[in-house]
Amino acid sequence: MSKEKELTLEEKLQAAQELNVKLGDDLKASQDSEKKSIEIAVSLQSDMGTELESLKKVNEGLKATLSDLNLELASKDQEIASSSKLPIVKIGKDRFDLLFPKFIFRYKGQSIEVTEKLINDNPELAAELVKKGSGALVKKGGN
Repeated sequence: MSKEKELTLEEKLQAAQELNVKLGDDLKASQDSEKKSIEIAVSLQSDMGTELESLKKVNEGLKATLSDLNLELASKDQEIASSSKLPIVKIGKDRFDLLFPKFIFRYKGQSIEVTEKLINDNPELAAELVKKGSGALVKKGGN
């Protein structure tokens, strides 16, 4: 059996110094990599903040546009209602021509006189008229 030669103190010191240099290089590379990762994260965070602000502005613009469109729609609803010979009542999302200015309807055990105002003021009554298929209401097409 051959015995391995034991390293001298100088050889051990040189090996330790070489290892120390290699570890130092590895540490430097690791620190550089960490620094780059931090820079990328900061950059992404900045980009995301900018994008968020941009999206907030777009959202505000869309809200304003939606508000304008809702006002225009309400105006068109009034135009349609005022140009129609028959009163129009809106029940839920649907519009109906009201064929009679007044009529009697049995509601909650009582006979009541139904008018356009009463239908507009009482959504529960309006829903009941639709549910019962009242002949006084004719659904308008295209709704």
